[in-house]
Amino acid sequence: MQQVNTVVMLFLLLMCVGCGEVDEIFTEEMNESDLDLTKALNDSEKISRMRLIRERSTRAGLRNGAPLAGIALAETGLAHCWSEATWTCQGPYSSECGGPVVAGAGDGPCWWREGGLGMFQFDAGVFEDTLQREGHEILSLAGNVDRSVEFVVRMLISSPHVNVSDRNSAFRWLEQVRPGTAAFDTWIKMVTHHYNGCEPGYCSIYWDRFSHYKKFALEAFDRVPAGFWTQETPESQDVTEYSDDDAALEIWWHRDADGRYSFKSIAPQRVTEVRYLVDGYVIGDGVPRDDPSTSSVERNFPFRYRFDVERPQRQVAVEGYNARGELIALGVGLMDVVSGTGVYIRQINESVYQVGFERPPSSVVSVSVSVDGYELTPSDGGSELAVRSHFNRLGRRHFVLQGFDASGTAIVRSERYFELE
Repeated sequence: MQQVNTVVMLFLLLMCVGCGEVDEIFTEEMNESDLDLTKALNDSEKISRMRLIRERSTRAGLRNGAPLAGIALAETGLAHCWSEATWTCQGPYSSECGGPVVAGAGDGPCWWREGGLGMFQFDAGVFEDTLQREGHEILSLAGNVDRSVEFVVRMLISSPHVNVSDRNSAFRWLEQVRPGTAAFDTWIKMVTHHYNGCEPGYCSIYWDRFSHYKKFALEAFDRVPAGFWTQETPESQDVTEYSDDDAALEIWWHRDADGRYSFKSIAPQRVTEVRYLVDGYVIGDGVPRDDPSTSSVERNFPFRYRFDVERPQRQVAVEGYNARGELIALGVGLMDVVSGTGVYIRQINESVYQVGFERPPSSVVSVSVSVDGYELTPSDGGSELAVRSHFNRLGRRHFVLQGFDASGTAIVRSERYFELE
């Protein structure tokens, strides 16, 4: 059997020699998160694409195109033509592109011609199968958006996650999908399950995919001013300044001598107030910036709180709101509300977290942190009793922390599971 496989592999390699469209980087192991979706288009080009999604959705009867835009951001960074994202595979020719459309790179080598097509990555098999099912109109931008509306309607009607029976009820439900609503998380669950094919409870990387789609669903709202998706914003205000780093808040806390906790957050200047949550419950709402002229952590949204019940592994979050009351930034963490030695995981920046011990024994002089079996290499800025690192893969991760004394002996060890966002 090994000899037969070797012959087959040699044949395939020979077939690839001289194939200009073949790129061995694109293998079936590749994940959407491996593609740099943030660099496909610049901000003004992305706004233009979202404006098109808004207009085509409105024409179809849907008054909230943001959920669709979130899918397109997650799939292709809103790119439609291969010339806009040349790290992808080349799809069929589009007169609108003057060349090939984007074709997905996650289903195997490009020469297999099995990737999804266009901005919304429609995929029914090989390119010909997809075009037969969806029509050649998906090779145009407007056609790709139009088909996405119909696809999502069918997805909602057939999904067990919502009670939707027809087109009108599907549109009414989609109009509720906004950050902070129950419909928003249900929407991410449905997209992960039905659009990506990663079913909760059966897909081993479900939470990784869930986090991927959630990140870009939030971006669909963050990149545009209030009223954009309902066309209440003047056209001249459609393009706004946006930094990908602004989407993440730094969260910080400390247990004081009296048992209360002091919370603080570092946030961009456009954040005017924050909300602190622990295990999903609001403990501090409408917390203002102490001094708007400074970015010092000592003056950023200070808040103190005493917990009625002390227990470990509590989920903490800080939500940042602008002057219009819109949720525009988020930071998350894990805290042990205990008087003794505890573990903390806190977000520092986009995909950057610091992990360490709180109140460790005095004999602990250094720590190590491993995630899913791999030891982290500390990034600049970490302290000797914590590790700060950038994570390429988000989602649910397994952390193991150890504290060592001066002789190098591990004297404290803790394990935690935490959802990186």
